[in-house]
Amino acid sequence: MFHQIFLGVAPSPLRDTIAAQFDPDKHKRLVHPCVGKWSIPTLIAQRTGIKGSVLEASDISLYSTLIGLICNQKLTFEQFGIKVPEHLQLYIDGAETRAEEVAGHMLALRHLTIPNEGRRVITAYTTEMQRELRGNRVEYRRTLAERLSVQAALLDGAKYELADVRDVVAEVAERDSEEDFITASLPMYAGDYAKLYDEAEQQLWTPTWDERAFDPAEIVETLGMLTGSKATCVSLMYMDNSRIPEGWTKLLAVERGGGRTDYVITNKPLTLRRAVPAVAKQEPTHLPVLGANDIITRDSKISYMQCDFATGMYYRDLFVHRLGTTTTNFPVLLLIDGKVAASVGLNGSDAVTGRSRYMLEGYGVTANHNVYKKLQKLNTMLLCSAEFKHWVYRHHIGLHMSALSGIQTTTLSKTRDSKIDKGVLKLRSRKEMPNKTWKLVYRGEFNEMTYAETLGDWFTRFVDPPAPATPKKKRQRSQSENQND
Repeated sequence: MFHQIFLGVAPSPLRDTIAAQFDPDKHKRLVHPCVGKWSIPTLIAQRTGIKGSVLEASDISLYSTLIGLICNQKLTFEQFGIKVPEHLQLYIDGAETRAEEVAGHMLALRHLTIPNEGRRVITAYTTEMQRELRGNRVEYRRTLAERLSVQAALLDGAKYELADVRDVVAEVAERDSEEDFITASLPMYAGDYAKLYDEAEQQLWTPTWDERAFDPAEIVETLGMLTGSKATCVSLMYMDNSRIPEGWTKLLAVERGGGRTDYVITNKPLTLRRAVPAVAKQEPTHLPVLGANDIITRDSKISYMQCDFATGMYYRDLFVHRLGTTTTNFPVLLLIDGKVAASVGLNGSDAVTGRSRYMLEGYGVTANHNVYKKLQKLNTMLLCSAEFKHWVYRHHIGLHMSALSGIQTTTLSKTRDSKIDKGVLKLRSRKEMPNKTWKLVYRGEFNEMTYAETLGDWFTRFVDPPAPATPKKKRQRSQSENQND
């Protein structure tokens, strides 16, 4: 629901390369102008354990400012000129925490970005989107606040201000300190910063920063202020390497196809460099696999781990042969007592862009086992647990603003129902295909259970033998009945 309030997010491996250059023993200040979605400092905090107080973030967007308000609760909405119009107060009403208050403001912003009469063509779809957002605002706000709180805990105490990136770079250059690490990804568009502010944002705040036109031709000059500086600067450079300052190093080149190549550059002569082609062959990570006779107990340890595409496909094809191609972009492995028990291919694109509230399961295959014939149901049940939902929010950074409701999967079956999904997921739609197979769409809502509780439920429902039925006692015939005979 929130794709139109997303700002630029550095895609992996660009983001990973930038984060890898930060040295917590050397760098005492992490300076991030144009902080956008705060994805890079969040990743650095996750990996290094730095305190939020190390971060000096800035931007000129409402969305970035709202995240700043939750990462530093000494800041106030009033000091940034943020005020929700009366007709949108319903998104704020009842908010009990700063996280819920910030989430409410984000929902109000989302409401204003939905096409409405006078701005864009209104359709039945957009009308339904507005009705959906209003009707489920409390649940959306709760889920969004929950995710924001995870990020806020990592970056608690971060400094944030509205600032022009050129001013921030100049300040770091003047300080000229080895303790500074600045990631400065300058805007690649021509024109005013005002282009960031559409009608929606203008209804929610009156920013006080000094608006000045920005021309991409200034990139070389701006980054050039840090050439030879003691500070470490690592920057993204999308599509155009003609604006890389002289003397800077290309750390990473990522081919995007269509003649486009993105770069990570630095003002330091670092030696860790690599290039990523549009299609790269990867070797899978080899892990122990759940054996056909391995014992699972109610006390077994359950966990999921994110893996690369090659590893996910390796275990998928190991467990089940002759599966087709997949469009999944978030492969994960189910581990039981540290051994791979399932390979799962998820796709969160529709959730990220607001087209769906469900994460799509492209495939989910489990190891063959001689005792536990319904491991597939265990995996599906775990995917619908609250613990897995929280895990996904922590590891899939693109879902940061998505209000996930559950998991959805599509199955082609020769029968009208799927034995694998039936009893765990609910049938959403059924369509008979020309080849006489059935296209079945199943959904499962997230519940409030942990992995351990879900494992216990699976044992009760699908593993432990049912208690033997108590035989009914034969009723004794009364004396009068015998006499009547």
